[in-house]
Amino acid sequence: MQNMCSFKKGDILLEAKPFATILTKENVDRRCEVCFCELEHEEGRKTYLSFPKTEILQCNDCTNCYYCSVECLKEDLPVHKYECGLYSEEKFPKFDATRMMIRLYVKLRYGNGWNEFVTLANGKRRGFK
Repeated sequence: MQNMCSFKKGDILLEAKPFATILTKENVDRRCEVCFCELEHEEGRKTYLSFPKTEILQCNDCTNCYYCSVECLKEDLPVHKYECGLYSEEKFPKFDATRMMIRLYVKLRYGNGWNEFVTLANGKRRGFK
């Protein structure tokens, strides 16, 4: 039987940024909120990227979000500014799915989520609209 597909194992079919992401509770203080690069904590809670040794950024208003660069902080700000005051050590969502649902809601309600589309290999566009 002849293979009807024009692609082969290992071909990239779709490459796009995820619509919304979260870090699991156990990774919130270990990775950048946007690019997920691994962070290293040293004594005195002074935080650095594992490589290169660059001081990382933390949200000024909460203690739950870390960023490896100004670019990552700026990318996350449109969503994080709405969820920032919701979480504290005592109020951090028990389930990761709860935080993901809040992120999706914020991105659709206050962000540009309804107008974000990805173009598939066949030229069709996919999005929430």
